[in-house]
Amino acid sequence: MYISNKTKGMKINMKISSFSVKNYRSIVEARKINLKDYNVLIGKNNEGKSNILRALSVCMSCIDDYRIFRFVRGKTRYDSNYLYDWNRDFPVQLRNRKNGKNMIFRITLKLTNEEVKEFNKKIGTRLSSNDIILDIKIGPNNIPDITFHKKGTSKLTEKKKEVLDYLSNKISYNYIPSIRTPKDAIRLIRENVARELKILYNDDDYLKAIDIIKKLRKKILNGLSDNIKVELKEFLPNVKDVKIDINDDYNLGFSIRDINVMVDDGVLTEIENKGDGVNSLAVMAILKNQKSDITNAKLIMIDEPEAHLHPGAIIELSKNLKTLSNNNQVIISTHNATFVDVDEISNNIIINYGKATPAKSVSEIRNILGIQVEDYMISSRIVLLVEGKSDQKILTKILSQKSIKIKKALCSKEFTIKEVEGSSKISYTATLMQNELCKTLVMVDNDESGQQSAKHIIDNKIIDLKDVFLLKCNGMKESEIEDIINPDIYEETIYNKFGINLCRKEFKNSKKWSDRIKKCAELSGKYFDENILKEIKMTVVNIVESYEQPFIEEKISSINNLVDRLEEIIK
Repeated sequence: MYISNKTKGMKINMKISSFSVKNYRSIVEARKINLKDYNVLIGKNNEGKSNILRALSVCMSCIDDYRIFRFVRGKTRYDSNYLYDWNRDFPVQLRNRKNGKNMIFRITLKLTNEEVKEFNKKIGTRLSSNDIILDIKIGPNNIPDITFHKKGTSKLTEKKKEVLDYLSNKISYNYIPSIRTPKDAIRLIRENVARELKILYNDDDYLKAIDIIKKLRKKILNGLSDNIKVELKEFLPNVKDVKIDINDDYNLGFSIRDINVMVDDGVLTEIENKGDGVNSLAVMAILKNQKSDITNAKLIMIDEPEAHLHPGAIIELSKNLKTLSNNNQVIISTHNATFVDVDEISNNIIINYGKATPAKSVSEIRNILGIQVEDYMISSRIVLLVEGKSDQKILTKILSQKSIKIKKALCSKEFTIKEVEGSSKISYTATLMQNELCKTLVMVDNDESGQQSAKHIIDNKIIDLKDVFLLKCNGMKESEIEDIINPDIYEETIYNKFGINLCRKEFKNSKKWSDRIKKCAELSGKYFDENILKEIKMTVVNIVESYEQPFIEEKISSINNLVDRLEEIIK
């Protein structure tokens, strides 16, 4: 498996660093698509996203063709037509050519330094770099021709079989097409079960058991052979010997001919009799939970992972695929914004007019996917959702003071702070922002309603826990944004404008700011409601904007944590 640098303590292994396609289905030419850990192919309909994914699986099958199976009459055999067939896949408009009638693929495999040493020792050659570049051509005869790109590869060509054996043993792959019928699900599950069982090839107990089975079976077969030989010699005197054997090498990849998958979702039923969504999720679950082998790379390719799934399952699957990319190389094609990587924009590859290029901005991705956003949000990649207007204004000031990076992002509209008029609307708005391809964070008051909103967002996996913040102040059970403001700057104004005396001991306790204001208003004999509270809040906000340092430093630790997270995202 390929492990990213962020996964500490684990070895980084071979991965596919780039891929090119020419003359395959709708793709006349797509040059050098650079691949990372998590890759999202996006584009309008009929631009070739699915065909690029399928073309990559063709390359992998040519390197590792014994992994592709077709099940016919209970037997397993390899059938190349499962993935490539010149008569089906070569572009129709090019078939009248005299020359150039090959489907052409180029794939670059990047080895680690340790793998280069291992490769040189096993193959008996010396790689000049960490890259092995394979050119694969498939013509009308449907036979793949694999050569090594670059000069100085004659030694590799001489030992092509050994090289391909090494590569096929070092990297495994899963290709899941967009049309996932029950038969497809069973086939994909069967292949993964076979891969998981391969570990038995190195198990001494398994090998000893196989040896015992062979000896016991051979004893019976030899007896049958002798009996038949005796009988036959009576009729055919020239018969010298008879041998009966069973052609079974206990290769688990080929011996799994029938597998039943039962699912109990209230009714215990074979999986092929469940809905399309269950079939899709069963395959995804196998991928997610397959055992990791740190000596091998794993490539997972999924065409339209959103197919047949309801919105909740799509969100969950998106998170799981990103988690899978921590120890696998994941490539998906999609029309669904949920799968777009808003953290690393360049991980999204735009397929347009036969070309494949890394996305440069979130607005470019929105345009391709046809996502319409409000004018003030057009440039925003990052959004912080807050409860009210006062939160928005106060946080704009303090975040700008705390970080030059955040201040620049606010000025360029890359980062926006959006108020939603109450914590009850946070979850709904967060979902909308995610659908508009915004990296979304939330900061809510540390009171009952804010905590409930945060819990709902986290429990329903709308936003990751690391991007949800409660505005906590040291020494306070409940707190809100106004609690971080030094009351010395606004006490006199509140008294002059509203007649509310904030110098009382009731305003000095540890209750949250709104409760303290309300209590002081009651003790001052003043009418008080939500509208007056909003007016007082905006009065305080206006005063804050005229002060350089209006905040109580020891009460802003949660905001400091927010600053760190925002800087990490902005980079």
